[in-house]
Amino acid sequence: MPPPQTEFEVASSTPAGYIFSVTPAPLGYGSPIPSGNLSTFLVRPSVTSRGIPVPSCGSVGDRGAVVFKFDDIPTLSDDNGDFPPAPVPFPYHRFFFSPGFAVVPPPAAKYSPSSGNQLVQYDPSVSQTAIIGLAKLRSSPCFRFSFLGISLGCNSTTVPCNFNITGLNWDGTSEVVESHHEFDIAPCRKTSGCTLSHQILNSAAALPFGNLTSITINHEGTWWADDLQIAWTENDCDSAACRAAVPNTIMMERPGGN
Repeated sequence: MPPPQTEFEVASSTPAGYIFSVTPAPLGYGSPIPSGNLSTFLVRPSVTSRGIPVPSCGSVGDRGAVVFKFDDIPTLSDDNGDFPPAPVPFPYHRFFFSPGFAVVPPPAAKYSPSSGNQLVQYDPSVSQTAIIGLAKLRSSPCFRFSFLGISLGCNSTTVPCNFNITGLNWDGTSEVVESHHEFDIAPCRKTSGCTLSHQILNSAAALPFGNLTSITINHEGTWWADDLQIAWTENDCDSAACRAAVPNTIMMERPGGN
């Protein structure tokens, strides 16, 4: 049996037939996370001694906290009744989501989005380990992030669901495990309209989840997620300018796949 593919190998094998969208990230992407626990990650405009704002470096998504809401990914059907779920495009705002992730609007999903109209579903039959990371951008020192939290739901109706999230950092040769967080979430007995469990790392748990290039999520069954929350590790002007050099866009499928 061949060894499992790395994040970069999987990302490099993305089929042709995709182009980069020139549509900028919509309002809401890169919005500050509304939680007092995360205030240290939020970037506020600098001011002079006279109270005049100083221009910030980079654009929305280049500094501070970022929330991935998945509402800007086009789907083929509003209710997903006639078409299969749409895969998460690569890149999605510079990030890679491994095969197995798909975008679903309600009522197709068991869970309702925690914000907006869409969420992602993960199919463990593709691989039990889901990967979210920076692919080849991991080679650039300015692309390091802190994992802050995510809203999750599982397919169980009776027993709690166990999740394992691992943080990794690219050291120039391989991805090294930096952190690990295991937790349970409550099941939902309903077949639709379930509420996602909002998992925010406390200050002690969040500390080792900084300076990452990817995270992996393990759970035995099908699961759903929304509002993935990260923050860029370095927020100085040079780092923001470095990130701004990489388009903060979505790769869109060509009509007809050509």
